[in-house]
Amino acid sequence: MTQIGAWMQICSCLDVLGDCQLVIQAYQRIKTPALVSELYLAIYGALQACFVQQDATFHLCQALGVVDKVWNYPALVNVRSIRNDAIGHPTRRTNGASIAYNFIVRASLEKDGFEIHSVDNLGQSRNRYIKLDHVIDQQGTYVGAALRSAMQKVRRADRDHRRRFRMDNLSAAFPESTDYHLGKILEVTSGSAPWEFGKTEVMVVRRALLACEEALVRRGMDLNTYDAIKYGYRDIGFPLDQIEGLFNGTVQIDTRAAYIFAYYLRIKISELREVLREIDNEYDA
Repeated sequence: MTQIGAWMQICSCLDVLGDCQLVIQAYQRIKTPALVSELYLAIYGALQACFVQQDATFHLCQALGVVDKVWNYPALVNVRSIRNDAIGHPTRRTNGASIAYNFIVRASLEKDGFEIHSVDNLGQSRNRYIKLDHVIDQQGTYVGAALRSAMQKVRRADRDHRRRFRMDNLSAAFPESTDYHLGKILEVTSGSAPWEFGKTEVMVVRRALLACEEALVRRGMDLNTYDAIKYGYRDIGFPLDQIEGLFNGTVQIDTRAAYIFAYYLRIKISELREVLREIDNEYDA
């Protein structure tokens, strides 16, 4: 999964988790509807919300790199089974060679629960009462347990990751001498020194940018992981390309524009270095 795919899956899961919880809470608050049709709507909605909330929970785990499955929680599997039997796939429920045909007994229907009448392909029948308060309690208990477990694992992984790269500072890609090299680029663009002198300084800046990118890769990241870094590289790229092209004779620009590019480049690299120091401080915390 790409980083953008994982991030969007996390966002979707968090959104759906909250949406489903609102549905479940709304079901718990409502009084018994006056119409049977409204009662069906409430029960269908509550059971479907439980099912989708479980999917969101374990898709969130997947996106976070946490290995966990709904099948590790028998109570949640039972909630899914009830949903499938009652409103998900009641007309033909297969289990190996067995096929069941399910009916919600309308006469039993009430806000607190209902009876399911099931007949299998051998003619065997059974009835069972579904207590929805218990279903929702089980849902909340074990979805909560799965989310807490995922959070603990993510925190542990984050702590281990920070410890591993604590000494591999991103800001080290830009040593204190960076200011000297940027100053030299400004000096050359101002006309105080030949273009040839600027080529070496541009190469130094290029190497620093590459070193920073390589440090991110070592962490399992890239330039898109942090917006501040992504946009920093974007803002640095154009003036650096123009200045380098001028020094190499492949770009024709006014010397005053070149000086402005160099001045802007120094500002943007200073901002980028500050961002990198802030990230390093987070890893040291």
